[in-house]
Amino acid sequence: QRLERVRRLLEQSPENDYTLNELAQRAAMSPSSLRSKFRAAYGCSVFDYLRDCRLER
Repeated sequence: QRLERVRRLLEQSPENDYTLNELAQRAAMSPSSLRSKFRAAYGCSVFDYLRDCRLER
């Protein structure tokens, strides 16, 4: 659910600039945990996912 919150944020507002620390804080986990868990869940890095969201718009 915490990862889903970050994923929704990236999809809803891809035009914003995010830092890994900011996203990790929103997910209530460390930046390294967010990085590894996001990749395991979605098959790409947080910022690759953000790039894809931007390209879809």
